[in-house]
Amino acid sequence: MGNAVTAKKGTIGNKTFAVSGDTLEEIQDSLFANQLKGSTDAVGDCKTGISTPKITNFIEKESKKPKKKGTTEITITAKPGKKVELTGTITLPALKSDKKLSAKGKAEWKRFYGALKSHEDDHVAEVWKLTQTIADELSALEGKGVGKDKDAALKAAKADYKKQYAKAFSDSAIMARVTKAHATVDSKGNTFTLDVNKQ
Repeated sequence: MGNAVTAKKGTIGNKTFAVSGDTLEEIQDSLFANQLKGSTDAVGDCKTGISTPKITNFIEKESKKPKKKGTTEITITAKPGKKVELTGTITLPALKSDKKLSAKGKAEWKRFYGALKSHEDDHVAEVWKLTQTIADELSALEGKGVGKDKDAALKAAKADYKKQYAKAFSDSAIMARVTKAHATVDSKGNTFTLDVNKQ
């Protein structure tokens, strides 16, 4: 049986910023002059967001053997249908022209661009893994309640669920996890430094 809450990979948009130069050194200067402020990688960027659904419809399971006599115990979990969605935008440099570069220079720009694109794709992949994890966690989340009757127990279970949800899946909690996911990718280092000596 699949998860009640599933992960969805939404739109991953693409943007560019212009760079130019007749040599790799000039292109590197252009990269630094036009670098993206506040970006993940200065010469490239990956912005991602995870949209976490509000859970308001539940599967209710009443215990046949409540721990305390004369009470009702209910456990609730999310009903199927909700989705945790990943969206994002990758921004990469666009070289206006490589006509004046040597064959080695063209090859180095191609290598650099490919390595940078791969790195930004890795950012998306890491946050996609997080999106799937959050869907798993929401599917497994249980609210438990005890009351004198079913209505009271259900009310308590929903309050318990809401409390857990607010702690683990608030916007700030999700953003902190997204930031950590990006840091995981960056901690592995990079291979997208432009080698200006390959002229």
